[in-house]
Amino acid sequence: MMERVRSQGWGTFSGGKPLFVSDLTENATRVALFVFGIAPILFVAIELSPSAWGLAAPLLLCPLVLAKRFSFPLPAAAIAAAVSLFVYASGLWSIDPPRATKTALNIAAYGIAGVLLVAQIRSLNRDQAGRVWHALVIGCAVAVFVLLAYEIYVALRLKPASLIDHLRTLHKVTLYGFVASAVLCAEAMRRGRLPVLSVLVFAIPALFIGKSSGITLAIFATGAFYLARNNRPQFLCLFAAAFVALAFLAPFIVTDVMGEAAPLGSAVPASFIARLDLWQMVAERIPEAPFFGHGVDSLRVSPWVINGARFYDLPDIPSAHNSAFDVWYDLGVLGVVGLCGAVLLLTRYCLSLTGAQQFLASAILFAIVIEFSVDHRLWVSWAQGFFVFCAAVVALASRADLFPEHTPN
Repeated sequence: MMERVRSQGWGTFSGGKPLFVSDLTENATRVALFVFGIAPILFVAIELSPSAWGLAAPLLLCPLVLAKRFSFPLPAAAIAAAVSLFVYASGLWSIDPPRATKTALNIAAYGIAGVLLVAQIRSLNRDQAGRVWHALVIGCAVAVFVLLAYEIYVALRLKPASLIDHLRTLHKVTLYGFVASAVLCAEAMRRGRLPVLSVLVFAIPALFIGKSSGITLAIFATGAFYLARNNRPQFLCLFAAAFVALAFLAPFIVTDVMGEAAPLGSAVPASFIARLDLWQMVAERIPEAPFFGHGVDSLRVSPWVINGARFYDLPDIPSAHNSAFDVWYDLGVLGVVGLCGAVLLLTRYCLSLTGAQQFLASAILFAIVIEFSVDHRLWVSWAQGFFVFCAAVVALASRADLFPEHTPN
């Protein structure tokens, strides 16, 4: 057995070639094996590591730019540039113009990095991409076990009041673990097997001992999508339509929802009613600049927004903990149009896929949309790096040719 493991490991790394070769693409492929194999493990061990990984990965794989199949996708780069320019322009009316400039540079850097990394992956041939995918699968398997150990550690701590830092970390690393679990599910589907490992090691522990309500909702959505084998396109369309409708209507209905929830008291989860309280306070400020907003990332320097809270008592820096409310405050209705347009474009891309590829891309879409609708901000560097990783994972699955899933025995 050990001999088989050693031979398969060496075969994946070498591609059947000697240790030292002069083929630039082959050497870069071996670097990609490490870059993608270590990424999920690094993410669940160091919560902000995507910030560095998202920029380092395309730099380490720069030799692939010289590959014959390399083609830089100008349309995608143009979209990244347009978003960066719009964000930069928001500095003209921003509460804090330097923040808008910094965010624009952030988006430009990670946008170009993501476009470059996807192009580099597409320059690999099917065999090379398959080897990198295999390394990613191994890294994801290790990552979900590491995350499970961490969640057990947090769950067994005796003083809940001292866990706030751990819980904040879990919001991020469980999101990374979700993507790792989705990769393992896609691999199981490709092999015609049930995704038992992902369910036992990630999904069930995350539901019962996890601390992220967003991931809990994403697990249910992904599970329903997996079971809706013959109705997945309709599921995706309904999901996207629900997000778009709620993103536009949220500021106008949150007061009514809060009015219905507040009298219920302890019957409503404390985190939910605290979020409603926060969103209501943010919604009250949106009419001050409804079309262009207050400038990107300006909510973080608007402490007066969190005023008169009844249920929200977290001592953190102001944030809506919701992508739609953040964008409404920062960029107004134009920003919300862009946010919804991005979700619709990603949904359309998922609809163009089939089988395991479609499942993987859709699961990642569910996780991002849901988790960023209940926590996190779009503008921070770790989120940008995480988006780069997600785009690369989907591109790698496509290039490695993950076939539509077989019917499990």
